[in-house]
Amino acid sequence: VQNEALLKYIQEIEPEDDGYQVIEMSPIEKLALEVGTNEIRSFGVGESVKEQFARNIASAQATAALQRKIEQYVRYGLDQYSSSVETNEQYGLDERTREQVVTACKGIIEGIVIVNTRLLYNRNTRKYKYEVCVKYDKSTVLSIIAEQDARIRANEKQFEHDMREAWDELDAYHKSKLDKRETVVAVTETNE
Repeated sequence: VQNEALLKYIQEIEPEDDGYQVIEMSPIEKLALEVGTNEIRSFGVGESVKEQFARNIASAQATAALQRKIEQYVRYGLDQYSSSVETNEQYGLDERTREQVVTACKGIIEGIVIVNTRLLYNRNTRKYKYEVCVKYDKSTVLSIIAEQDARIRANEKQFEHDMREAWDELDAYHKSKLDKRETVVAVTETNE
């Protein structure tokens, strides 16, 4: 990754590479990694002897992952916006406003939509495994942010442009990661 600011946000959310490679990816997980959908998506998986518990665990995990991802996108977008308007004090954001915006976005739960699910049952362990992909619309995140501060509303076009540009950059990074994972799977399959 060439952009140092982008690298900072990526390292906050994603664990360091532990050397293991994913051989096969669930179709629901693949769906969560799709980019260019004007949505922020995440994936959750839960396992339990009771189907409803597995579903609840997966949904809670996907929601928490989505909230972390939204926070990552918002923090990075705010940095990009702040750097583009820092010469104009009228539209600049102070640290208190930044944290207020991030806190509002971290609290997003309503409006999360389930994209797809998959239920598996293991007869040997007698456990259910539930996978879920959830999404949240990027434009709704922008409107929540704009509600938090009058300076953002006053410079809404520039703000929206900078946020979308930053988010596209994060999406491109996530897509390149997905492409690398698919390449590893393809290479493994041809070696068999």
